[in-house]
Amino acid sequence: MSDNTKWMFVFNKCWKGVLSFVLIMGVVPLAWCNNADFSKPSLHEANKNRAPAVIEQVKGFTLWYKQDDVYLVPKTNVYFMLEPATVKMNAEMSAMNILYSIVINEALLPLSSQFRDAGVLYNVHPIHRGLSVSLSGMTKPQPELLEKMLTTIVSNQFTEQQFVLAKGQMERSYQAFQASQPINKVMGEIIATLDPSTWSMHSLHDALAQISLKDLRDYQYRFLSQLQVTGLAHGDLDKKMAIRMAGQIKSMLSIAKNGAVIPPYKVIKLPQSVNWLRLLNEDQPDTAVVIYSQVTHNTLKEIVPLRLLGYMLQSELFNILRTEKSMGYIVGASPLQAYNIDGLAIYAQSPNQTALEIQKELESVLKGMDARIANLSEDDFSQFKYALRSFLTKEVNLKARSDFYWMQIALNFPPYLQKERVIEFINQLSKADFLAFLHGFLFAESSSRLVVYSQHKNMGRVTDDKTQVINNLVEFKGGADYF
Repeated sequence: MSDNTKWMFVFNKCWKGVLSFVLIMGVVPLAWCNNADFSKPSLHEANKNRAPAVIEQVKGFTLWYKQDDVYLVPKTNVYFMLEPATVKMNAEMSAMNILYSIVINEALLPLSSQFRDAGVLYNVHPIHRGLSVSLSGMTKPQPELLEKMLTTIVSNQFTEQQFVLAKGQMERSYQAFQASQPINKVMGEIIATLDPSTWSMHSLHDALAQISLKDLRDYQYRFLSQLQVTGLAHGDLDKKMAIRMAGQIKSMLSIAKNGAVIPPYKVIKLPQSVNWLRLLNEDQPDTAVVIYSQVTHNTLKEIVPLRLLGYMLQSELFNILRTEKSMGYIVGASPLQAYNIDGLAIYAQSPNQTALEIQKELESVLKGMDARIANLSEDDFSQFKYALRSFLTKEVNLKARSDFYWMQIALNFPPYLQKERVIEFINQLSKADFLAFLHGFLFAESSSRLVVYSQHKNMGRVTDDKTQVINNLVEFKGGADYF
């Protein structure tokens, strides 16, 4: 991974959260790949009732634990989410948080050979309102290596050189983002619009210019002064080692004395019966559009058919817009979450059509799915369900299972990550029920969508009379309802 790509990833982790960064990087998730290999046996059933459990909980600290009983390899994955209560994550603080993570990574570089020789990978990256710290690999050396990581995190001896290098990394990431495909920008803007704890790349870049090394050290002090820490230990380690690592966290971060309670996350609930538009004026010739449909109640009754629709749309969009109409080389559909609220994004980028034309083409394919699905045989419909179910039950290694457990915990166990219930809903979903959902989704007067355009700055704004434009994002967020 190149430096620019690496730190673009860091930016995206900050503003997009765990599940969505692949979309910003222009990658279609495996769930929608028509040639995905579903032939390997699933390990889902073998371990379905043995989820991690809380083994320690005090003020400001919670540790989840599970000893692996499936893969039986001498490896462990440990995750900690560090969230400060004394820092309100505005654009400046979010930029500071990213800088802090980069400086920590720079300071860890001299120790990287020790981690490598021990067979352990480490990771420190920014999340919505704090840092994620993790270790992955051989079990035995992890407590010693965790102590080295924590020492670096709490140290206030970051040098001017490290600070300058970190700011340079962020600046190069911003320039790379500016030169990236318009589709990346419209995807990111969905999350920046709906999630009040995320900020656009432009806002982060503007804030970066004003930050000094003293500011960063002040931020570090505030960050560490009152923390909420949530962790997961999963793998070969026994409970005694997990408790030992928990003790390291509580001791070195002073959790017992300064532990915090963090208010819950909020996500904007799009008003019903309204289509909303965000417009990005860029210095690029191609035009990109994403149409985002948010669930109303975030229940499996909505989530499962919406995921199935997205899977079916992926090939339909490719065949019609890219192959038949040669509209552009980037088209697709994918689930997209703002924090833990689910939704579906359909998108396209074209060098020769206006944003409104692209939007109408996407909507035409979407509305055509009603007849397309009505004409499916029951066997064909079952095959679509089987493909989606197979993806959800596929698991490749211990790390994949650990990552899944950690996503559940970090996102507060959203319905779409409750595999057993999702699979049960897929099995029970009939073609008639799916068509009923689809008709309401496509044609109900109460439906609402968020549309984002990225177009050349010299293009005029053309919208229909049913669309409300979000000109001031701060005002929109301030007056919105939340889940």
